[in-house]
Amino acid sequence: VSEITDRKNSEKRIRRLAFFDTLTGLPNRQSFQQQLRGLIHTAKKNNEKIAVLYIDLDDFKRINDTLGHTVGDGVIKAIAQRLSGSVRSPDADVLSDETPVGAARLGGDEFACAICNFANDDVLSAIAERICEQLRQPIDHDGHEFVVSPSVGISIFPDDADNVEDLLKNADVAMYQAKDAGKDNVRFYSGTLAFRSLHGLALENDLRRA
Repeated sequence: VSEITDRKNSEKRIRRLAFFDTLTGLPNRQSFQQQLRGLIHTAKKNNEKIAVLYIDLDDFKRINDTLGHTVGDGVIKAIAQRLSGSVRSPDADVLSDETPVGAARLGGDEFACAICNFANDDVLSAIAERICEQLRQPIDHDGHEFVVSPSVGISIFPDDADNVEDLLKNADVAMYQAKDAGKDNVRFYSGTLAFRSLHGLALENDLRRA
């Protein structure tokens, strides 16, 4: 007989460092991708759709540059708590209709979540706007009040992509289109958006060579 409590606790800590963000406690990018693969596997069997929301905080860098990263970290934690409060974990036994799942911090001021069982794009837009409205509420931290707006890009399985990597990439493209459209709004991915983004990148590279 041997005492293995310390070893088990160490394994738990290592797993948490590997799959969870240390600042917010949310799943990290690796964990979100793993969970999303499971959701896609289930959706394929049940002929269902999944939406990925890619969320970026507008002008967040200004907070870090003006008040420092300690204050910025406090704002990130507050945003993470609000996001996790508006979504459910994919580990839940039962997912009700139109249930957002799988909130994660992808890095910096970027977050994501997945939504299952939505009826149509209008319902999905309403869910996304409801999440955004919660994130827009004023945050009191360290003697300051902050109002942080989100830009959100949405891609849908299987319409826009049939794998995790492309779903995230396309949602990211749509998010940048939301920023280009004036920030603080929601945009759905489309092939036209992707073409414009690639064309803009190619044009920029050509101009630099010129």
